[in-house]
Amino acid sequence: MPIWCPDCSAMLVEGTEECARCGARLEGSDPDEGFNRSDIAWFNAYTFAIIAIPIIIGVGIGLLCLLLFLS
Repeated sequence: MPIWCPDCSAMLVEGTEECARCGARLEGSDPDEGFNRSDIAWFNAYTFAIIAIPIIIGVGIGLLCLLLFLS
């Protein structure tokens, strides 16, 4: 008998511990088991932002200096 994800309403196979679509933990699974997919996706997004924002700012300052130097 199929079960349904409480977060995204995806149909899942009985006995699964987390939703394959959204990564939500289903009732009865241990919440302290470790990271799930949604935790890792947020970690990757934060890591990308921490690395990308200073690079973008540096490139912008470099282009501004180049424009001022050439004029």
